[in-house]
Amino acid sequence: MATVYLARHQGVGGFERDVAVKVMHAHLRNDEESKLHLLDEARLAARIRHPNVVSMLEVGEDEFGLYLVMEYIEGDSLAGLLHVWPEMDGTRRNRLLARIVCDALAGLEAAHQLCGENGESLGLVHRDFSPHNIMVGIDGVARLTDFSIAKASDRAVRTRTGLVKGKIGYMSPEQARGLNLDRRCDVWAAGVILWELFAGRRLFPKGDAVSTLLRIVTEPPPKLSEIIPNAPEPLVLAISGALEMEAERRTATAEALRLQLEAYWQSADGIADREEVASFVGSLVGERLRDQAAQIRSVRQTRRLSAPPASQAPGSGPRDTGSAEEVSAPGVSVESALPLAAELPPNTESTLVAPAVKVPRPRWVWLAAIALSTLALLIATRSYWQQEPPPKVAGPALPAISAPSAKTEEAQPIIPTSVSAASSPTLELQAPPPQHSAPKTPTRTPNANRLKLAKDPY
Repeated sequence: MATVYLARHQGVGGFERDVAVKVMHAHLRNDEESKLHLLDEARLAARIRHPNVVSMLEVGEDEFGLYLVMEYIEGDSLAGLLHVWPEMDGTRRNRLLARIVCDALAGLEAAHQLCGENGESLGLVHRDFSPHNIMVGIDGVARLTDFSIAKASDRAVRTRTGLVKGKIGYMSPEQARGLNLDRRCDVWAAGVILWELFAGRRLFPKGDAVSTLLRIVTEPPPKLSEIIPNAPEPLVLAISGALEMEAERRTATAEALRLQLEAYWQSADGIADREEVASFVGSLVGERLRDQAAQIRSVRQTRRLSAPPASQAPGSGPRDTGSAEEVSAPGVSVESALPLAAELPPNTESTLVAPAVKVPRPRWVWLAAIALSTLALLIATRSYWQQEPPPKVAGPALPAISAPSAKTEEAQPIIPTSVSAASSPTLELQAPPPQHSAPKTPTRTPNANRLKLAKDPY
């Protein structure tokens, strides 16, 4: 639905803060359903106040469409960390994963417990609980993000019957069937994440979507002990309970699953503290973050040098609609690179930390320019062909003229300036033929260079 940009919020007295700005794709700006989806996401995320959920700071709309301003997590997603996860002993790996998973389940439980203004449960279901939406910061805290397709009782947009939303590899059987969902749908997704973390491979490998959905609804997942024979029994039971095909037999809540896992990990390898996770994440993404910081400094220096005078400062004139190339912020899900500029609401200033580029003109501007040029050409051609034919001159032949001359206001024929009076002392001009109601075929001058058009210019 949108592209996420790294932006800098500047306040009074030199206050600055990095934020993530989610800007709707250009082709969806006029789609009312997409707008409602983004507004629903903002409303739901703003209500959830928990240290393990990414905070929603602001929502607004400008000429670039709707945008959300979210807390920026300096780090990476769990999916990104798994791609660069180094070889290490099993004990340390289990301790780190235990902390990340427990934090993510705590954030998921907070989302499930969300209530409305009257205290009634909203029945929120995330529907996209996956490693891509678990952000792990360099502060050692894992947070849940992206409620764009979450289901809740007070959403303005209802999912149509039979429509399936979510990542196929993490869908529960009831979700794949398009049935009514509750929080146990997300518990299944948590079970898939746990199975993959300890098995070291995908539970449902990427392939044909239809065949994958068929496997989800018909084949019970293999137990972890079938893949890892020496897997601890408490861990196998916890994961198997989350991957029950029937929702009624599945672990009921994310909190119950977290407590079950914590009890096992505390008795086994233990759970890493946040300082240990912070040190590990910093070792993986620290160099990338330093490169990004250098790029930010370079961009800001360039913009300071090219800043407009005080009379054209932001807020004193028309808004600068220059665009910015996207900077892929570590840990921010980027769907597509769009050359858009996003700002925070009025009375605040947001600087996109990206090199400035030229905004491509909308397609209608080019189409209008082509249409106007074509119309002007047709009018000019029609006026040219409707001119009176040149007069017949008695006497010596006139030299060739490169183009027909324009008529005077009295419609008198004009003698070319290249013909002198001495060469033609007596010139007899024929009167122009009388005008008739029917248009005449214009007389063509053999030596005149005329514009020739095809019979059908289109």
